[in-house]
Amino acid sequence: MDKKQSVLYRLLEWTTDPLAKFTFIAIFNTMNLPESALVNRNASRIGFSRVVFPPYDHSQLQIIVETSLLGGKRR
Repeated sequence: MDKKQSVLYRLLEWTTDPLAKFTFIAIFNTMNLPESALVNRNASRIGFSRVVFPPYDHSQLQIIVETSLLGGKRR
């Protein structure tokens, strides 16, 4: 396990401790990043809950970008 894998593993491992008051929320552009970033034997010990959102369409992306550029104010 390299340093990046070790950090990710520790963060995810804390979420399995019933006494820890820690929640790890991650947003990825790929569905299998946690599994691909960890060694298989470590990925299998950690539970994941996924919430899959449908992709944005062109008009939704336009609204998001315009709103961001206008400082949160929509036209």
